[in-house]
Amino acid sequence: MDYLDPDKKRSHTRRLFLGYGLMAIVIGLGTILLVLLAYGYTFDRTSRTVIQNGLLFVRTEPVNGSVYINGELRGSGNQRLVLPAGSYDIEVQADGYRTWRNSIDLAGGAVERFQYPLLFPDEIAEQTYRTFSTEPRLMTVSPDRRWLLIQESEQVDAFVLFDLRQQINLPTFFSLPAGIISNTTEDSQLEVIEWSNDNEHLIVRHTSEDLEEYILLNHDDVSQSQNLSTRFADVDFTDISLVDKQADQYHLFHRPTGELVYAELGVDDVELLLEDVLTYRSHGAERILFVSDSLQQGGVVADEAEPAENERYVYLYEDGDIYQINELPSAEPTDYLLDLARFGGDWYVVTGVKAQQRVVGYKNPVEQLNRNQDRPLSVAFALRTDEEPMRISFSANARNVLLQGVDDVAVFDLERERGYRYDYGGDTTTRLHWMDGHRIVGTWGNQLHVVDFDGENRHELATCQTDIEPIFDTAYEYMYCIAPTDEDTFGDLIRYSLLASEE
Repeated sequence: MDYLDPDKKRSHTRRLFLGYGLMAIVIGLGTILLVLLAYGYTFDRTSRTVIQNGLLFVRTEPVNGSVYINGELRGSGNQRLVLPAGSYDIEVQADGYRTWRNSIDLAGGAVERFQYPLLFPDEIAEQTYRTFSTEPRLMTVSPDRRWLLIQESEQVDAFVLFDLRQQINLPTFFSLPAGIISNTTEDSQLEVIEWSNDNEHLIVRHTSEDLEEYILLNHDDVSQSQNLSTRFADVDFTDISLVDKQADQYHLFHRPTGELVYAELGVDDVELLLEDVLTYRSHGAERILFVSDSLQQGGVVADEAEPAENERYVYLYEDGDIYQINELPSAEPTDYLLDLARFGGDWYVVTGVKAQQRVVGYKNPVEQLNRNQDRPLSVAFALRTDEEPMRISFSANARNVLLQGVDDVAVFDLERERGYRYDYGGDTTTRLHWMDGHRIVGTWGNQLHVVDFDGENRHELATCQTDIEPIFDTAYEYMYCIAPTDEDTFGDLIRYSLLASEE
């Protein structure tokens, strides 16, 4: 029998190990090949060399535009392109629309996404909705960009409501119940504080002579509107904000004492959250970013600690715990720049003071501090402007951070981890806004301007009053703003079409 023959047994063993060895080599080479392919390596038959490719995604809105790479047509509509590493000029074109342009240095093995190109029409059609004899006291849109609310009449408690989803847009008129707004005079002013995420409630501040009060307005059921200053009359507060965008939960802040409390509509008692607060920003129900002039431990002021005379402390209150983020120079509360947001599963906190002309951003600061409280936080990014910045804000999708200066802006793209800085052409009265997650709009010289977050694709869109923020509908198919008129009126509410042709 063969298995009893030593020579045949050794020969069988050698063949067996040789087969295993060849199989291991094949598997190893296959694995290496798959890894190389995954990193974009391929064989170029023209140059007969191994090159490394990158992956480029291009998405076009609102039409299937033609995508050109270095002047060569690569297809229509959304594109997934495998390209050798190198520099590329990208254009998206469509009949009746302005060309969108950008450029990129595509690294081998990298994935780059241009999912935000938006084509604006060459000629923007317009339709007059309403004429205002005087400037409206209030003009605002709900978070879902469906409800346009305007206060335009001599009666401060009378409003006009448009449903922007309706093509034939007939307004609804309503007035608040008597006594909700008190002491209305000709100089009464209304200011939007915050919308609830139910798109029905919003808080407005009413000021008149020596009066300041906060109103919870419910445009869906006006009878449910109420005066929050009256409702919480037992609490001293000067400022109010929604907790997690809920219409019945509030942070009440008293600037003179620095006390920040939590309150609910259906609950009589309030909860003291923080003391010695100079200014704050909240996100959700459990995160508050604030500046204090005192050292704090465990949510209370540390009496035994001596704070520095000209320093202020930035803290993050999260789930009942307090974490010190950094220190900033002493300044007026309105001069501090604070914001926080979540993007891609990570938390970002931005802090700064106007006098320093810069802000710094931290990524997941609580995780960093929980790992090692003795080490300073690592800075994820920094933004700077030529002169004192005016404001900071995250885009609608939290991907981009905008720091607006007097005539320049600094933007950081959290997805690409890349910063941009450029002049925007406005002046000290210009207030820039995020149109969406990727575009910035601003009005000066009665012209509405739009630019991509990286400074590319600048356009003048339409004639709009300089001090009135433009409003976009849910699908970004229409834009609303008040255009100045030549007659003895303040202006016309115009609906501008962002589509090249009306169906």
